[in-house]
Amino acid sequence: MKAIIESIYNSLIEKVRNSRILVLFLILLLVLIRVAGDSLFVLSSSIDYSLTSIWKIITALMLSFLTFLYFFSFVIKKRIENNDYIQTYYNELYKLLFLQLSLVFLIIILPEIEFDKKIPTNAYTIIFSDLYSLLAILSSVFWFKFIWKWIKLRRRKNSMSYLSMTFYSLVILIAYEFYAIAIANTNSDSYIIVSNFILVFGSSLVIFADKNNAWLKKLDSKNKGKVLLYSVVSILLCLSVLVQINGNVYSANDALNYFSIGSVTFLRYILLTSIFYSSKNFIVCLLALPTTDIVERKTSELINITDFNKLITKSQNEAELLNYASKFALQGLDASFSWIELYINDKTEIGAFTYLPIEMLQKKIDSQILSHYFKSSNNPLIVESLNHNNEFETVLKINNSLQSMIASPLYLDNERIGTLVLGKTEDYGFEFDDLNILAAFSSNLSIALENSRLIKQSIISEQYKRELILAKEMMEKLLPQKLPLVPYYDFAAITIPAEVVGGDYYDFVYLKNNKLCFIIGDVSGKGISAAFFMAQVKGITLALANESESASDLLMKINATLHNKIDKHLYITMTAVALDNDSGRICIARAGHLPTLIVNQNGIQEIIGKGIGIGLAKSNLFDVNLEEICIDLKDGEYCVIYTDGVTESRNNSNDELGFDNLKECILSNDYSNSYELIKLIQNCATEHSLDKKQHDDISVLSIKYSKIME
Repeated sequence: MKAIIESIYNSLIEKVRNSRILVLFLILLLVLIRVAGDSLFVLSSSIDYSLTSIWKIITALMLSFLTFLYFFSFVIKKRIENNDYIQTYYNELYKLLFLQLSLVFLIIILPEIEFDKKIPTNAYTIIFSDLYSLLAILSSVFWFKFIWKWIKLRRRKNSMSYLSMTFYSLVILIAYEFYAIAIANTNSDSYIIVSNFILVFGSSLVIFADKNNAWLKKLDSKNKGKVLLYSVVSILLCLSVLVQINGNVYSANDALNYFSIGSVTFLRYILLTSIFYSSKNFIVCLLALPTTDIVERKTSELINITDFNKLITKSQNEAELLNYASKFALQGLDASFSWIELYINDKTEIGAFTYLPIEMLQKKIDSQILSHYFKSSNNPLIVESLNHNNEFETVLKINNSLQSMIASPLYLDNERIGTLVLGKTEDYGFEFDDLNILAAFSSNLSIALENSRLIKQSIISEQYKRELILAKEMMEKLLPQKLPLVPYYDFAAITIPAEVVGGDYYDFVYLKNNKLCFIIGDVSGKGISAAFFMAQVKGITLALANESESASDLLMKINATLHNKIDKHLYITMTAVALDNDSGRICIARAGHLPTLIVNQNGIQEIIGKGIGIGLAKSNLFDVNLEEICIDLKDGEYCVIYTDGVTESRNNSNDELGFDNLKECILSNDYSNSYELIKLIQNCATEHSLDKKQHDDISVLSIKYSKIME
């Protein structure tokens, strides 16, 4: 039933909202009809009294209903869209107080309305009594709607039940009055007692309905003062109207009684309800005044922490974060000055400061007294009075304005990095509750600093990744895109860096005598530094190849160029293999590199010539110890050069592949060309290490000689 009524009401309101001019026209028309009808009844002495009563009740209800629809058809939409509850509360209260003030002064300013036995004696009295009654009923409806709305917005359990009982009590009271006066025609003492009981009982239920007054307690002093003032004004105005309708000085009672049966009772009921409602608000605000300072302070603390959190989410600059923390903590705890100490490499530095001369602050920090005191505690601490503590005499001599202080440590990755300090110019300026607030600031600041550093690290990491990708692309371009095609020879090469880029290098060059020479090298170490150094070696090799007569001559010239020009912890092992002719003869020079393998289906031979790593020795020593070995490859034989990443690949037990296992792997598998052989060697290394990360760069170069051209 309730849902059906609400649906009809909302539908009606929506229609009225779109046709308010029509409703206003109907109101004005009905007022004219009412005045004309009242005048007719007054002038005619033959009209039945019961007919007059029915006329007044019907027209009064219609006028009240249309007036209600006209005003509340636009108030509802505004109420829904307005989220500023306190300001909306004031705005609606202003309108109510203005209506009631108008009601009070309307009778005072224009009191000369004449009734004879509660019947108007002239048209002026009829018009004025109808207008006054309409205004009184409108004011009452506004009041009831206002109370209903604000209790409903902040309702608690059973609030709506009490409000409904208030409404039903009003309906019962008006129905009882209508029965007693219009039907039973009685005005006995028992009627007065019963009606007054319902009046007081029903209107007082609003006190129990209005349970949630926490919002009043949380108001600041300015808004509490407003509520107190408006409550007093509201109570006085309601009492003034009650005096008017209950007294004999003015004719308000006669005007309302003439307008309709129940008008006086309806207005009295709403006025008494309003007095109870306003009185409770007044008492709640009055009792909450002593705690206003505490509420305002807590609110200020919450606002400052909230604002601080908003700002720190927008900044990754550590200096900005420190400044924000210094200023907002000072405002939140109403301190005189603040500063942040940072502990960097056993030194104390100033991270940020507010309202404290930098010279004095620097002197305090230089004295180290405060820093030692702060560092001695890993928890927030408070110094209630520096004057009563001999430990801080030196600090007071530097600047005696600091009388009390509070401090909270700052951490980053569980490491103490500093202290957030607030000071006041008075003894006992801080409460112990302030420790929790300052701890919240310092905790949020620590998180923000950690996020800032993580973001920086992430940016650096992304930049490093981009640099690695560029380095990888560069290294791939440095390696030969195609190996040369030479009659009777088959070439293949592969390199797999342990990281994104590596220090292994292979290439081919043409010597001064136009002989083809293959080179493979391995820089000590791995990663980007080794890769960049190997890129430098490539440039040197290409520049020196046209001046070199042989593989050994090329290595000698490379060593002479790089010796004393590279870091002492760096060196390069390198093997150069020159094709001496098209009959399978090759010449091998080894500068500290792994042995060269000669592979066929029957076995593997190691070619180990003397040689020192490039960059380790001067030219005279390097050249003397460099040996060049020439061999003749037989049909189907392979010359294989590889780096130590192959034999040093490790499994989960940290066991290396080694040369013996590599030899067994090669001999126990089939292959028909250089490419298949280097892929076999690669698989030997990767299968040995399984899921373990590659230990070192892997490079393999294979030269196959075949008497039959492929």
